Amino acid sequence: MALPPVLFTRLENGGGEATGYRLLAGTALSEIPDDNVDIGSAQGESGLNYQYQRKPLNHMVRFGNKVFVWVKNHIYEINTSTDSWDIAHTTTTGTPNSDHSGLYHIEINGVPSLIGFYGANVVLMYNGNTDSWSETTLPLSVVSPSQSEVFIYRNIVFCAGVSGGSRVWWWDPSGSSLGTQTMSPAGVSFAVHKGVLYLILYFWASPTQPYMYRFTGASWSGLDYVGVNSNPGGVRVEHVYANAPEEKMPELVDIDGKLYAFVWGRLTGSGDLYSHLEIYEYDATGDYIDMSTDEVRITTSVSPFQSSSSSLHHPSIHVFQDFDTDPTNPETYFFIIGRRDQDSWVTYKWNGPSSLMTSVGIIGAWGLAPSQSKDGGGQRVWTEGVPNVQITGITKSSDGMTISFKAYGGDTGKIVKIYVNGQEGPPTALATLTGTATGGSATRNGNQVENVSADGSTTYTVGWDFFSDGLSIGQYANLAPRIE
Repeated sequence: MALPPVLFTRLENGGGEATGYRLLAGTALSEIPDDNVDIGSAQGESGLNYQYQRKPLNHMVRFGNKVFVWVKNHIYEINTSTDSWDIAHTTTTGTPNSDHSGLYHIEINGVPSLIGFYGANVVLMYNGNTDSWSETTLPLSVVSPSQSEVFIYRNIVFCAGVSGGSRVWWWDPSGSSLGTQTMSPAGVSFAVHKGVLYLILYFWASPTQPYMYRFTGASWSGLDYVGVNSNPGGVRVEHVYANAPEEKMPELVDIDGKLYAFVWGRLTGSGDLYSHLEIYEYDATGDYIDMSTDEVRITTSVSPFQSSSSSLHHPSIHVFQDFDTDPTNPETYFFIIGRRDQDSWVTYKWNGPSSLMTSVGIIGAWGLAPSQSKDGGGQRVWTEGVPNVQITGITKSSDGMTISFKAYGGDTGKIVKIYVNGQEGPPTALATLTGTATGGSATRNGNQVENVSADGSTTYTVGWDFFSDGLSIGQYANLAPRIE
């Protein structure tokens, strides 16, 4: 299967305007909404800096039938009728320049929403029900999240303050509760494995090795250094430059039910800075990962980088898991750049722990901000005119839950299926649907809803028997709809 059309943003570094793209087949950039239509040319959205290399890079997102992109102090929306980018919102608390993070899908007080962050503590939110934007501030300055990965877990935002910051923080926008823990983070990555949230963290100065944590619900509990137990012969995983967080970004991702840590390493115990990727596999045998017994160093699929020199001064790695093409057979890709001043990112396909990653192709443009996705759902994938579907609500019912959704794209006679993952990873199993579907002329046929019109206005409902899917009351799960 080919990589679907992933949304990219090009943030020019030499005075030009930002540009929106779809990445086709992992290599070719196709400008959107049309050729030679820059983002914010009338607003002077130009001259952005090297922050495009840092996490997170999810400036562009699809929400229902809308595509938004955040550039400097404006949120732009694609207008396919005029082939232009229209201003949807202008920040009111300040001018974030390129120093911002998002946008991300989240549910706030039961409402499908988007969220983003800028400055020291400013929150930008989009209400999907009212099509409106708002801003607020966190009760504590947590340091700009622009260089750190932002992760949504159980509709709670997790992030880390960098640029000399000292906290990993988490915030519930529905309840407004804020938690922080001093950990001196320089580079972080989050992932869910068997329902537990994990964090891999590079410290700001020392120690030089990355460390693994798990979230207990109230704090982060330290586990151990990455690579120590599976590589007793010497330290291969470390960072050196304490003041350049873009140089030491790890990646943590669950693939096919196992957790993998991708960290920059050395070929030898000294020298050869960032000469390749070290890859470690984890599979929790108990309630959570035991680093001494559950860690395996992967040697058969080590890095596409096998340099014997210190040429990879500013490496960066970003993951994209494709659950949009075939939810039952997802594929994982990585966008990797070896040094900050190189021209091109390279797309690599993960072929499992027993095979080398393969190069899909070179993305021939500089200043790119790739999309990153670990949760499926297709929020970072878009093609004009192709129908898509979005869950708008989930409520309790007498025999389980009722799922509400809308479809977009202007087509009729479509089929909607819903996929579920009871361990909070990307949904890959078909959900058990029950009862009578409502909305328009829709009918339920087994585990799918048929005769759906993608008109963007009709709300459809169908029952979900989550007990038959192995779930229990109070258990968390991830759902993702798919339209065919």
